[in-house]
Amino acid sequence: MKTIKELHIDFDLKWNNLSSFKFRALESYEKDWFLNKAYLAYVKTKTDELRSVTGGIKNSTIRLEELSPILEIVSQPMYKEKDNLYYSFLPPNHFNELGESLNHYCCIKGKEFIETNVEYQSAAIKFNDIKWGSSNLTFKIYADVIQPDLSTITISLFTLAQHTTVPITIDYRFYLINLILQEINRVVKDQIAVYWERFNNTYIPNNFIFVTLNKTNKLGSIKFEYDLTISGTDTTLSGTQTIKQYNPVDNDLPICKSDCRLVDSEVKNRLNKNPFSRTSKDSPLAYLKGDKIYIESKDFVPKDIELTFYRKPNMLNYEMDKNPELGVRDSLDHVSDKLVSEACAFALIYLQRDVNNIKTINKEND
Repeated sequence: MKTIKELHIDFDLKWNNLSSFKFRALESYEKDWFLNKAYLAYVKTKTDELRSVTGGIKNSTIRLEELSPILEIVSQPMYKEKDNLYYSFLPPNHFNELGESLNHYCCIKGKEFIETNVEYQSAAIKFNDIKWGSSNLTFKIYADVIQPDLSTITISLFTLAQHTTVPITIDYRFYLINLILQEINRVVKDQIAVYWERFNNTYIPNNFIFVTLNKTNKLGSIKFEYDLTISGTDTTLSGTQTIKQYNPVDNDLPICKSDCRLVDSEVKNRLNKNPFSRTSKDSPLAYLKGDKIYIESKDFVPKDIELTFYRKPNMLNYEMDKNPELGVRDSLDHVSDKLVSEACAFALIYLQRDVNNIKTINKEND
């Protein structure tokens, strides 16, 4: 696939031809916006195609090599919401699900299980506009980590200057939010996860939500530093919250592994009414709701789940020279052409709507 700079050149050529110079020239950040919109739509289409193949990615003969850089496999614990209903949190960089394998306890008949409280910390921190100008390269995010001996160390979660030498403008706010999410969830994913606006089916607009399920270290505070001379938001995490796990008293209880069937939440009720398609330990039903994946269980107890998914690709950015992750093979040039065409189409719709709005306002003022 072509580089971001090549995509911008192709965009300019096609834009001048499509718009016949009837519309204004677009700023660099606007081209990035439309290219990213087309880019994500393309990845969504391709991952949906893989997901539709019977047997999922593991048994499919289709291999979309171009998507391999964003393929991830993670194992996550299952938590108990209520009797016969278990869930796990989707990873913060989750984009499209491909397949799931469930580890569950075998031979549970007559075995004793107990509920165990698992503590986690979370903090919602409002993202105020940074100083959009010459000083914003000093923007940093820190975390104070409390170790088992109760000593505190400070770790760096994000430093803008590591990603660009050019101060970014407010027009790139959308890109900065995604960059923060990508970097923190990549670098310190074993200690902390960060979400944007939504976690545990709770919506908090314009906030980063920091979460830790780490049992060894705890977080004392998160600090946003907007300027070298001004300490930004210093927020203490909102204590500890608890979620429940269901564990056997007998630690030697054997573990079985089964592939899940991912279905729509509306469909699972109909499937569960059929004795041949309902959820079972050999073929558990799974469904997504909000930022969680759920498993319904009657004759088995889930332990953990292995998620195979495509993460959200890193966003394109001309100023920071951020290129597509889908490879640079010549055979993918047709994909680049398609992205540019769709990005220009999005831009035409957007600008035509602006023109129509202006005409409406002028007519009302006549």
